Amino acid sequence: MNDIATRDDDLSQLVALRNRYREICELQSGRLDAIAIGNVPDEIAVGVERMAIEEEASVIEEFARLAGEFPAYSGEGVRTVSVTPQKPSWFALRRPADVLVEEEDPSAAEARLQDSRLLHLVVSFVDDLNERRASLQHASYTIKRVAVGLNQSAAYSISEDGARKIERERHRLETLVSLVERTTAEIVVASRRVGALAPMAEGEGPEQLKLAG
Repeated sequence: MNDIATRDDDLSQLVALRNRYREICELQSGRLDAIAIGNVPDEIAVGVERMAIEEEASVIEEFARLAGEFPAYSGEGVRTVSVTPQKPSWFALRRPADVLVEEEDPSAAEARLQDSRLLHLVVSFVDDLNERRASLQHASYTIKRVAVGLNQSAAYSISEDGARKIERERHRLETLVSLVERTTAEIVVASRRVGALAPMAEGEGPEQLKLAG
């Protein structure tokens, strides 16, 4: 496929997906970092985090699909054009003959830029995934510490109602930890999957364009 416009559209979609992914991660990281003994999320908040994680998985899947299916440039790197010499012939009776010359196809140059953009997007997204993994590992550790603190509070609680409230909060935190750790494991797999696309994107670069020599 040589449709430069189609390739540009795919690249624009990949940029939008990367930006959305960063937004999801930044917003959720802020919420998870705010969790403390005095600020335990309620059931609605836990549901919000579950939906955010589901959207995150959807964005990763769509990015991997689009990048993996990015149409390769299949045109020629050069094109042949006919040029009529400007200098008059030494023989007046002889008409100047057209000369066939080769020049770079403008679409080939644009395709190289698109391939470079694709490679940059793939590498950047892998970096985002790795940062996300580290952020979730930190969040898991922090939430577990809050849960331990709640256990200690429950042990010293003199009120049954207070103890039950703390138990419900601890259960919500355990649910969150489970979600976070499952997502962390999925991101490790996704990072490898998307990272494997980088050599493919690089292989579609200038050295793969069919340049006549």
